[in-house]
Amino acid sequence: MKKILLVFILLLIISCNVLKAQNLIAVQNGVNASFYTTLDAAITGAQNGDTIYIPGGGIYNFNNYYINKRLHLIGVGHNNDSSQTTGVTYISSNHLFLQNGSSGSSIEGIYLSGDVETGHSNNDVDIDNILISRCNIGSIIVNSYSYPFCTGNNNVSNFLIKENVIRGAIIGLGGSSNTFYNNIIGGGVSFTGLGTIYQNNVFLQGYYVILSKNVNFANNIFISNPSMNLPIIVPYANMGDNCGEYDPGYNMFQNNLFVVNLVSPYCNACFEYNNLVGIDQNSIFVYQSGNTFSYTQDYHLKSNCVGKNAGKDGTDIGIYGGVFPWKEGSVPKNPHIINSTIGGTTNSNSALPINIKVSAQDH
Repeated sequence: MKKILLVFILLLIISCNVLKAQNLIAVQNGVNASFYTTLDAAITGAQNGDTIYIPGGGIYNFNNYYINKRLHLIGVGHNNDSSQTTGVTYISSNHLFLQNGSSGSSIEGIYLSGDVETGHSNNDVDIDNILISRCNIGSIIVNSYSYPFCTGNNNVSNFLIKENVIRGAIIGLGGSSNTFYNNIIGGGVSFTGLGTIYQNNVFLQGYYVILSKNVNFANNIFISNPSMNLPIIVPYANMGDNCGEYDPGYNMFQNNLFVVNLVSPYCNACFEYNNLVGIDQNSIFVYQSGNTFSYTQDYHLKSNCVGKNAGKDGTDIGIYGGVFPWKEGSVPKNPHIINSTIGGTTNSNSALPINIKVSAQDH
């Protein structure tokens, strides 16, 4: 264990740009580490189960797009305020495709300019147990090849998507038993898979949610966009034999907060319990306005907000309640560099003075 920790501290030092000229990406396999200058090379060279530590302070291009093995991608965070020493981990890529073989992978502490998608081939997709945590990403699309034609056998299940900023929409065409906890979601939700759970999220443009069966919305906040004259929840009609599972039914809305009316009258078999409806947007958050995410906004509930302790579990509605309360700064769970001092020259003993202060994370 001590040897693994020593390797990990070395990787942290690298991520702090000690090797500024190269800004290397570290791939850890057990106690062994390899270093790469590009993200494409790191992912190609990594073995199944490896962890890839991507430093901050630069822009990493990902041109291959595809991950088809079990990998753990860990950055230093996406919030400038909490990553001032290292800089944020920024990946420039239109897409990041999770393909067959990527089951069990995780992505944490990264700003991705594009979308996380599954599939992108005319093959059946069978992926499960994916974790995406504390990232800032474009959209989540399952399955990108099939959308919007309802083709292919899409077995995408047991995804845990938590504490992320999702700037766009969630399009879940296929899949089941996926969970979205404590995210800030800029767009709507379409074609939600069977048995999906949305809990303690903030929907900044809470419109046009197209449902499947057995979907549970609890402890969420839906902010309306006054420029869009659309109902918040719209069930999708029968899509034919290939998509029959998307006939809406048995969907639950429990302890949510809505700025405008709740669900469309067309939502058959939608069950509603203890929802707060018609709440003034200005009365909800400590500091927030509009329908776009900003790091300068404060998504804590005001002390007198009706959503305080109003979740079905007795905690706050929104991202600071529930089982995965939002972590300030959104830094990943690995130890985080909070200060570094690197001498410009060697001392009288020909040693380069380096002082790295690392903060352990409790979760």
